[in-house]
Amino acid sequence: MTARRTFLFTGGGTGGHVTPALAIAEGIRAQHPEANFVYVGVRGKAEDGMVQKAWKTSIAENRASLHFVRSRSGSLKKPSILFTLGVGFCQAVLLVLRFRPDAI
Repeated sequence: MTARRTFLFTGGGTGGHVTPALAIAEGIRAQHPEANFVYVGVRGKAEDGMVQKAWKTSIAENRASLHFVRSRSGSLKKPSILFTLGVGFCQAVLLVLRFRPDAI
């Protein structure tokens, strides 16, 4: 029995980032049909809808999952942005520790 590999994808905000990631995931799936996929993004951005639509069947079969972290853009002079980025960083680290991906 082959070990089930886990691949973690991240990046988004626009379809220009999400579409290539999804294409790469499909290429990996062709080589490793048993693979598990994890996508980490920001709720309300392009990845929120695109990944859910593309991976609908895989998500239902527990072969893929979509997770969200906090993020914000703006001036780093605002303490609230630094706090949000810190929370998002911690969320991302916890997801990496939880899934222990073979590749990111």
